[in-house]
Amino acid sequence: MSARSYNGYMSEMKSATTRTRGAAARTEAPAGAARLVGVRELRDHLSEYLQQVRAGTPLTVTEHGRPIATIVPRGFSLELLDLAARGIVTLPGLPKGDPSSWPRVPVDGGTDDLVDWAKGEQLP
Repeated sequence: MSARSYNGYMSEMKSATTRTRGAAARTEAPAGAARLVGVRELRDHLSEYLQQVRAGTPLTVTEHGRPIATIVPRGFSLELLDLAARGIVTLPGLPKGDPSSWPRVPVDGGTDDLVDWAKGEQLP
């Protein structure tokens, strides 16, 4: 027996099956299709999954194999996601490339001016 003793909690010792299942859950899903991810897998790799959601991939969170929630990119409706899953529409993704290499757009004014414009207020 090792110096560290097992106290009976499965969370202490991940089995080969759990590690394999977790690795399989991180594979790519078809564009527009919701990926299934377990609660523990989501918790362990939250940043990775949120990045995928930002890129347009919805996630269905499961607990004991049963769907309990869907995480969708902000601004996407469930109807739109259903159309994407059926292949009728394609969801937009993030632009390719490094944002620092994108061309700069000259702007007169500051953030306050932009907020005023968005509210419909006249610019001076």
